[in-house]
Amino acid sequence: MMKNSTAFQLASTVQLMGMIFLFFLNSCRSPKVLIDAEVHHEMTFGKGQWILVDPIYDRNWNHFEDLYVEGFTSLIGDSLHTLNQVRQTHLLAEELNFEQSGRSLEELGTILKEFDYLIMCKALTVAEEASSISSHEIGQGASVFHNEVTVGIAIYDLKEQQLISKITGTGTSHDVSSPGDSWRLMDTPDVIAHKTLQKILEHYGLH
Repeated sequence: MMKNSTAFQLASTVQLMGMIFLFFLNSCRSPKVLIDAEVHHEMTFGKGQWILVDPIYDRNWNHFEDLYVEGFTSLIGDSLHTLNQVRQTHLLAEELNFEQSGRSLEELGTILKEFDYLIMCKALTVAEEASSISSHEIGQGASVFHNEVTVGIAIYDLKEQQLISKITGTGTSHDVSSPGDSWRLMDTPDVIAHKTLQKILEHYGLH
């Protein structure tokens, strides 16, 4: 009986160590991020007054907005104002579209006369086929798993009423499980979104 108990404890310990090792590996992994600077005019972040609009996304990822605010605060400094701060003194629509038309920019420019730039963010889950660590039944055949998120940043010049920067980051985590694999490692959309936003901020000059 003692031998069986010891063997069970040993097996449990080995299994626990294996799970810890998998979590460690997953923390070291990094999704692949591709950056597309569709529009990118010259700009100086420390010049003028900036408004940071709340992110538009299909799910509320933990701390995503914190990184968004902290990143642009580091780039711009005291000249950055959140949309919630601006709403205290200006009457604005309940929601602002990521894609601003010429007419809407003209209206915003009239209302926000003392501001120069508007920063928008949109983050969407394109694919979510696996969690961070998921089991894979041996013998079920080879399987392909794919998680993907897109994060877009758009910056508008309110004085010139035009789009001056639009950068889209596509973050992916990809895994092919062979028939003999029992586990797969994947970055979750939450992790991918954060890494993708970080890459875009770095593209803008954040260190």
